[in-house]
Amino acid sequence: MITVPQDSYVSVVQADDYFSIRPSVTQWEANTPEQKGRLLVAASDYLDDNFPLKNDLNKHMRDGTKPIPAAVIRAVCEIAVNPVATGARTRMMDAVKVGPISVKYTEGETEYEQQLENIAGILGDLYDGGSGDLIYSRLVTA
Repeated sequence: MITVPQDSYVSVVQADDYFSIRPSVTQWEANTPEQKGRLLVAASDYLDDNFPLKNDLNKHMRDGTKPIPAAVIRAVCEIAVNPVATGARTRMMDAVKVGPISVKYTEGETEYEQQLENIAGILGDLYDGGSGDLIYSRLVTA
């Protein structure tokens, strides 16, 4: 059983309510309660690692001194149900050349980069917009 807010920003009950009115309910309900808890813990950790919030809000939410905003609950739920956000990324380069064989990847945002932007959009003004994987994305495309 997970503990809110130390383990996750969202309880399984909250996530069940969130998904109950969304098309992703089938995907969410395919998990056992234990799996749901793990997904929420991983999603909360992912949010902390990649989306620093203004005024040290991540730290304050974790220690229980500030309430968890609805935008954070929504972001954690969306991260939890989307393996693109927390899954391994396979493309690390824009082009590869081995001897006479070369491959150039097409330009444009990857699904992973789109997911990062979606989460940043959900967080809105709470997001400090500075570090984590968003910097990684900019370095890879530079």
